[in-house]
Amino acid sequence: MFYPMNKLQKINSKTNMYNSVFYCAFCGDETSGKTQLLNRLFNITFSEYYEPTTIGEYKFKMNDKLKTDVRLCDTSGQIKNDALRYITIQMAKCAFICISLDDKEQLKTAKKRFVNQLRKYKKSIPIVVVGTKSDMREDKDEIIQLKQMGRKMIETEDGIKFAQSFGAVGYFECSAKTKFNIHLVLQYTRILIKIIRGY
Repeated sequence: MFYPMNKLQKINSKTNMYNSVFYCAFCGDETSGKTQLLNRLFNITFSEYYEPTTIGEYKFKMNDKLKTDVRLCDTSGQIKNDALRYITIQMAKCAFICISLDDKEQLKTAKKRFVNQLRKYKKSIPIVVVGTKSDMREDKDEIIQLKQMGRKMIETEDGIKFAQSFGAVGYFECSAKTKFNIHLVLQYTRILIKIIRGY
């Protein structure tokens, strides 16, 4: 995380919504790792096999005043499913944009497609940027392969600058494969719920 919690306190209190259901939209390219991240968060076995997501929903209850029913919505990264993502964004009170750390080009596509879509339809929605697949930085074979393909890793500084460029409320890196930092998804979600609802 790079933003202190008082940064989050600046979220517009007018967005307070006392509905017992709280939706969080997870956006990112087809290979951004968002589905594997959510799967591992809910103790589903990690898989190297990639299968495109249309839409998925992960649920848990918060032990707060309203016993909030939290829905983490995994949206499709495919262009043909932009309309489905729009529906999720309309319901969402916060969003997580996932970028795969082994593909620097995802910074451009994330800004062009997901940040712009979120800001267009939900201008003040709090956004957290998540750098996935952090374990790849230690994979020598992967690094060699990326160089051969002319691709670059996203460094931590790159991720922070990207998040700051459009006013994201936070940035962290994680690995679904090793479970490194995946708990921060729930930590950020709980903090955002409390701040947005004003308690």
